[in-house]
Amino acid sequence: MDRDPIVEEVRRARVDLLAQAGGDLDRLFDMLKQLEATSDRPVVSRPPKRPENASDAAA
Repeated sequence: MDRDPIVEEVRRARVDLLAQAGGDLDRLFDMLKQLEATSDRPVVSRPPKRPENASDAAA
């Protein structure tokens, strides 16, 4: 199976970001929230998608 270069790039970015946070997930979260707050890009929140037939998903 060939390696996907996009997946590899995302994985490298994850490792790099976690290293910047000293391996601490709470610190990483705080870093990312600060970046989000200072960014000029809009933050989009969408409601979760519900299954078409919610009663089937619960079973």
